[in-house]
Amino acid sequence: MTAMKKLFILLFIIFLFSCEKEAPDCWTCKIITEQTGEETTEFITMKCNISNEDIILFENDNTYTVIEKRDMGAWGTFTIITTKTTKCFK
Repeated sequence: MTAMKKLFILLFIIFLFSCEKEAPDCWTCKIITEQTGEETTEFITMKCNISNEDIILFENDNTYTVIEKRDMGAWGTFTIITTKTTKCFK
């Protein structure tokens, strides 16, 4: 192999690996679910290439409280409260 070809291959490899790779625009979302009488669960997910408006919608759709009353007959009613909270950050 000629010196010129070796130089060309070396420069090509240097150029190839020196290109800056753009990191994806990702959000880390922490979802916490709490329920009366149950253990709190925590889930972490990633959302990439999503706009600020869409991440706010995702947080709002996954943040809520549900109150459920169950009739226990002679023992009265039992209330179960389920709370789900979602917070996303970059």
